[in-house]
Amino acid sequence: MRGLAAVTALVLLLSVTPAVAEPSDAGLRLPEPTGTFAVGTTSLHLRDDSRRDPWVPSLNRELMVSLFYPAASAHGPTKQYLTPAESRALLQDDGITGVPPEILSTVDTNAVVDARPAGRAHSLPLVVLSPGFKKPRATLSTVAYTPGLGNGAADTWEAAWPLLTGWKRWLLVEGMEHASFTDIGVLAAQLGLDIGADVDAERAATITRSYVTAFFDLHLRGEWRPQLERPSPEFPEVSFADPS
Repeated sequence: MRGLAAVTALVLLLSVTPAVAEPSDAGLRLPEPTGTFAVGTTSLHLRDDSRRDPWVPSLNRELMVSLFYPAASAHGPTKQYLTPAESRALLQDDGITGVPPEILSTVDTNAVVDARPAGRAHSLPLVVLSPGFKKPRATLSTVAYTPGLGNGAADTWEAAWPLLTGWKRWLLVEGMEHASFTDIGVLAAQLGLDIGADVDAERAATITRSYVTAFFDLHLRGEWRPQLERPSPEFPEVSFADPS
């Protein structure tokens, strides 16, 4: 793994307490992107006939990818966050029974489906992200990078840490839980669900966006970000761990 640039996943165990949902009249919403571009999205069905699928060995390797990218215009239909089937599966997997099982299918993302890309061809890096095991591919895309999201599995951070020989940081965030670093933290707060976090969901999203953006600014743009080297007064919740 030499040369691997790793940013801390800040992983804690997910603990969701079921509660009776009281969604606002305005409906559920995701935070708007903070970047300078509108966001477009498209879905890709990739297939490799030279390999077998590791999850279904009787089939060839297939992968669904959601591509999010800077768009030339914000006009057009926006992508549905989850399908009804994905919403039911996600809530069931997390043991959440106090809300309508298809409630997350009522959420729209801020990404315009098949929007015309902005900028020149091949002018932006591609960031490949993989969600947790059995979780649908979804993300908050907020900066001028192009994330491609596939279905995948999570890692074991503590065991992997000594094996990472390249640039790495281990950050801890006081008062945040595993779901706080995902869209689910924001949506859970709107549904009245307690995920066990002390940090407000909108604040948690701000912290996550800032540190993830700083990581990619450093490694893809070569722009130094002091918050990756020392505690930041802007984010007192964040501290640096000593893995030794």
